[in-house]
Amino acid sequence: MLKITSHQNPKFKAAVKLHSSRGRKQQNRFLIPGVREVQRAIGNAEIEVAEVLICAELLDAAMTAEVVDRCAQAKVPVFSLPIDLFGKLAYGERVEGLVAIAFRPTRNLDDLCLASKMLIVVVEGIEKPGNLGAVARSADGAGVSALISCDGQTDFFHPNAIRSSIGATLTLPCAEAESGTTRDWLIKNNFSIYAALVGAALTYQDVEYPQRTAIVLGNEASGLSQIWREPPIVPVALPMRGIGDSLNISVAAAILMYEAGNQFAA
Repeated sequence: MLKITSHQNPKFKAAVKLHSSRGRKQQNRFLIPGVREVQRAIGNAEIEVAEVLICAELLDAAMTAEVVDRCAQAKVPVFSLPIDLFGKLAYGERVEGLVAIAFRPTRNLDDLCLASKMLIVVVEGIEKPGNLGAVARSADGAGVSALISCDGQTDFFHPNAIRSSIGATLTLPCAEAESGTTRDWLIKNNFSIYAALVGAALTYQDVEYPQRTAIVLGNEASGLSQIWREPPIVPVALPMRGIGDSLNISVAAAILMYEAGNQFAA
C-alpha cells in the first residue's frame, strides 16, 4: 500500500477536484465515498475502479485488510492518507475512511438493454443530487429495470447521489438524456408511458401496468414539462388528502414504483 502525505501530491490534487461537476467531466472520473459504496464498486463489471484511498485512522484493521485484499484481487492500487488529507476527500458528515476513484461509464439510452418485460422510471429536472440518489435507492428496492434522468442539473456520479443511493447509482442501469429524445425512444420501443401529474383523473392504483411501462416524474417546483403532458402519455395522480399539493419526488417515485413493481411481480 502506497502513501500520500502531501497536499501537493498530484493524485491527491486530482482527487479533490472530483467534488465538482467540472472536475468529473474534465477527468472523466468520479469519487465513490463510503465503505458500502466502495465495496459495491470493486469487482462490479460495470464500474472500472482506478484507485482506492484509505485512512487507516478511520478504518479498523480488519476492514482495512479486507479492502486491501479485495483491491489486490481486482488489481486496483491502494493509497494510504493521513486523516487531515482524507478529510478533504470525504463527502458529507459520514466520514468512513474509504474512498474510491472510478472511471465514468457511458450512460446513454442506447446502452440500456431492452427486454420484453421492463419497468423504467424517468425523472425530469432534478436539481438535488440527494433526491436523484434517493430515487435510485427506491428504484433498486422496487426492482425497476432502469432509471433515466432528463434535463437535470445534477448527475448520477455526484458524490451525494452515490451516497444517498447507498451505491445503487453504480449498479442500477441508468441513462441521461433530453426529455424529447427520451420520450421518442420510449415510444419507439413500445413503452406505455404514465406521467405523474397533479389533478389527473386516473390515480396510480387504477392502472393495470403493461409489460413495458415507463413512469415519469418531475421536480416539486415546476412539475413536468409539456413534452410529458400530451398523448400518448397517460396522466396519473397520487391522491393528496392534506394541505399539500405534491410529495417529494423520491417519495412519489417510491409509491409509484412499488405499485407497478408489485403488479409485475404478481
